[in-house]
Amino acid sequence: MRMRRVPNHLQVKVIKWFDYLWLTQKCSDEERAVSCLPDKLKAEIAINVHLDTLKRVEIFQNTEAGFLCELVLRLRPVLFSPGDYICRKGEVGKEMYIVNRGRLQVVADNGKTVMASLKAGSYFGEISILNMGTAGNRRTASVRSVGYSDLFVLSKKDMWDVLKEYPAARVRLESIAVKRLEKYKKAPLEKGHICDSSSQLECYGAGVGGAGGGTTPLLGSHEVLEDEIKRLRERLHTVESENQALNTKLSQQQWDLENRLAEIEMQICGVSSTSSVDPENETEELERNRESII
Repeated sequence: MRMRRVPNHLQVKVIKWFDYLWLTQKCSDEERAVSCLPDKLKAEIAINVHLDTLKRVEIFQNTEAGFLCELVLRLRPVLFSPGDYICRKGEVGKEMYIVNRGRLQVVADNGKTVMASLKAGSYFGEISILNMGTAGNRRTASVRSVGYSDLFVLSKKDMWDVLKEYPAARVRLESIAVKRLEKYKKAPLEKGHICDSSSQLECYGAGVGGAGGGTTPLLGSHEVLEDEIKRLRERLHTVESENQALNTKLSQQQWDLENRLAEIEMQICGVSSTSSVDPENETEELERNRESII
């Protein structure tokens, strides 16, 4: 770095980063280390190592095991240094973040006022990737790493690829979002308050995915928030109706299949009973019919 004339403060930052990486992972390139493994083995490792972390995230609790396993395979680990910004206010949100280790702060525009603290198990940005916002998926706050922070990133595309296969999980996630929006609608807005949340942002209008999704309006905008809740309720009702229609169609198909199987069984039984008639008795019956005709 000296040969490249890298500034001293950046040299120190790079050295500290590698020190932290070695202390926590004992490896400078984890992905390269496991790249030679078969895909199936890499998937098993990811599930065993990261599944418990995902289960602790509030929004994913009580969902199907298959759904969680599919998400685990799509999580991408990222590491942030002290002072790094995970996202900034005004950016378009295309990913959600899950804090695996470390501490983050939601800061105001001046970069000094701390509006919320996030720790392991916290998450933000889910509203933007669920397409449930009305502000163009813009970030409404900036999130900064206090020390070294290990996060998991889940892209919008990956989330929807999984939700297409698990519609019940989609209904649950959107239902949780509606309930949380109603909760934040009633929550008091205390100026200068600094909060510490174990699972989500809870102050200064960050709300559901506020810093990550950038789509939940400030708590003071009650009219906008009421419209958002109404829209989400209507969408949830539509999804539930579609799910009910699919269940009805499936039940009808199952009923038709059972009837068809019953008809086939009756036909098989009829052929079997006909073939079981004694050939001699059948010949005698034909002779009697012939004599009666004569």
